[in-house]
Amino acid sequence: MKKLIQESHQRSLWQVLGIYLVAGWFVLQVVDVLAQNMGLPEWVFPLAIVLLVIGLPIVLATAFVQKGIKLGPSTNRQSDPTDPEGGEVAAPAGTTPFFLFTWRNAILGGVLAFSLLFGFAGLYVVIQDRGKSFAPAEAVADEAGEGIAVVPFTVNHEDLEVWREGMVDMLSTTLDDIGGYRTIDSRTVMARWRETVPGVEVPDLQTTLEVARRAGARYLLTGSAAGTGTDVRLVAEIYEVDTGGELGRAQVQGSAESMLDLVDELSVAVMQELLEEGGSAPMPGGRVAALTTSSLVALKEYLEGEALYRRAEFTSAVEPLERALEHDPEFALAHYRLGDAYGWIETIGSERGIEHLQRAAELAEGLRPRDRTIVRSAAGLVSGDLTPLDDLKEASRRYPDDPEIWFGLGEYYYHYGGNLMVAFDEQVVPLQRAVDLDPTFAPYYIHLIEHAVSTGDSAGAAALIDRYEPVSSPEWFTGFSLALPLILGDSAAQAAARTALDTVNGETLRHVALGFASARPVAMEPVVRELARRGLFPGQRLPWVLLQAGKADEAAGIFAASEGPLAYRSSLYAIDRWLKPVEKELLEATLVPGACGEVRDPLWRCAMTLGAYLVEAGERADLELHLATIREAGAAVRAEGDTYAAGQHDLIADAIEAYFLARTTDAESAIRALERLQGTGYRADRWIRLWLAELLAEAGRPQEAARYFESLIDTPWWSYALYRRGGLYLELGEQEKARDAYMAFLQAWEEADPDLLQLEEAREGLRTLRGG
Repeated sequence: MKKLIQESHQRSLWQVLGIYLVAGWFVLQVVDVLAQNMGLPEWVFPLAIVLLVIGLPIVLATAFVQKGIKLGPSTNRQSDPTDPEGGEVAAPAGTTPFFLFTWRNAILGGVLAFSLLFGFAGLYVVIQDRGKSFAPAEAVADEAGEGIAVVPFTVNHEDLEVWREGMVDMLSTTLDDIGGYRTIDSRTVMARWRETVPGVEVPDLQTTLEVARRAGARYLLTGSAAGTGTDVRLVAEIYEVDTGGELGRAQVQGSAESMLDLVDELSVAVMQELLEEGGSAPMPGGRVAALTTSSLVALKEYLEGEALYRRAEFTSAVEPLERALEHDPEFALAHYRLGDAYGWIETIGSERGIEHLQRAAELAEGLRPRDRTIVRSAAGLVSGDLTPLDDLKEASRRYPDDPEIWFGLGEYYYHYGGNLMVAFDEQVVPLQRAVDLDPTFAPYYIHLIEHAVSTGDSAGAAALIDRYEPVSSPEWFTGFSLALPLILGDSAAQAAARTALDTVNGETLRHVALGFASARPVAMEPVVRELARRGLFPGQRLPWVLLQAGKADEAAGIFAASEGPLAYRSSLYAIDRWLKPVEKELLEATLVPGACGEVRDPLWRCAMTLGAYLVEAGERADLELHLATIREAGAAVRAEGDTYAAGQHDLIADAIEAYFLARTTDAESAIRALERLQGTGYRADRWIRLWLAELLAEAGRPQEAARYFESLIDTPWWSYALYRRGGLYLELGEQEKARDAYMAFLQAWEEADPDLLQLEEAREGLRTLRGG
């Protein structure tokens, strides 16, 4: 304090005024923080302002006095010039009372005034909350924003008397910690009940609401237990405490001997009513109607998994969702979410994902129409069935405020935009609508971020990642935060991101690689190499990433040395066909009838690859054998009742036959046949589009050819498609598009094998566009 007094002595009047105003502002900030965090009354802040206003003339008067300005005959205290700390000594007595205006008195007076302010405020709080602020934490529920107070039920028979207060204990236990809600401890509720309700009197609603309010609850649960012969009917009513409005009503009836089961059923019904209202864990798009389980345990486990799924913590969500299905194997929505989770973890074609989503579709009959559409379209998505798409589009028109419907539509457009010939930028429009409707649901962002990065929109991607961070898991956020500089950053940012790859866990590393290879394959190469080194998915995609990057020699070496199935090695054809020639003997030894196994999946990549090779090699007998194998496999799965898979086998065989026709006799008829087949299948469709693009280019129809090449963004031929588009746009005179395509191609092949002819052709195309 001595130092502060000394400093004050050395300041002018205006400086003292400035210091006081700054100090006053700081004091008000402290008062505001304390008032908000300690529950102080609202009058504390205005009174603090009053005290500061009162203190201002006192401080100014003290400044006058301490500067030696004579306001009267003399002062009673004066500075001691011998004291280096600026102390004071008594002045001659018997003069005016200006001895009161010292800096020590002013500061002590301020401290005393604010001490009294906070003291009275604290006493006010204690009186108002009846001492709850000093009670044990477990006995106070004011912090429970979604707290439910269960009060004693009314009963109509002495045999049910035990359930009057028994329902408080039972329901407080069964409803606690489900879906983000919590119940107020039954001891707290009963203490407030006994203070408010005399004896066994049945109170009116307002009195009951007051009990819940004093217990610190947001919701009130009251009800009745009535005997009806050998049965018991339990009725529960849910009210919002602040408004007194009824939120819902639940009722169950059954044998009195199964009372515990009835309580569980009532708890499920109550939670469905609360979830419909949208508490702390709202179901996306009003999915509450799909919660068809009668198992309270299954419901609790499902809601735990749903909360994790909502944050894109798909791996963590699997365990509670599987537990939910252990308790209720016919819980359709649990199968739906579990199948989706496996799809994110393993790929869209995950066998476990398909199994659960198909089971969800089988169980969907009891759901409301919009939920049936969502569940069945998800099953169609993972199996490649495009037929549910029309129902999904109709649902988006009928229920435009349902984000889950828009998300389902966006998933179809994103994964099958090429099949549907939807422009790349238009594929994400439904996903953006889903985010707008529910910006807290992390999975809605994932493909939007991928799209922004893939199109080179670094600012848009960064903005989406910032919005994504607070609602998502750390692994996904970190993965995207590394992918952005790795693909679109400058050289320093790319180097820093590559260095960080060694420090992140496998889950995060997978998210770096997800869906980005087409944007800049050389950037994804170190990511996929590290995944391969760790033996993690999608490390096995390394040769396809190398193929996109124009590293033909290394990709061919990996395919040729593979000890995996022949189907894997069949991709040597892609290198030979679109990059550079592969040793003829190696191709002939690899691409033989039977190389694809039974083709029952169907192994579309191998089946289409082998078919294309045999057509172009002119191996008619081997081609007929291959086609017969495909059709026999289709007949086998049709006999097993899988008409969709059988149709895919037929599609593959029909497409290969049309390609054979194009390469042997009648290209125009073949083009028309392929156009009829295009858009009707799953991954085989990318081959159909590729063949159409090349055949149309050869037929002198560059505009149509370019459109099909544009649709190949989600394929291993994306770099090759960019190269071909550059030439087609140049032919069409669309110089800006030609320049963009060639530049994107050269960026993708920035580390390609230097002897590839396509590199020089693309550079020559750019020189032509620049005028020489």
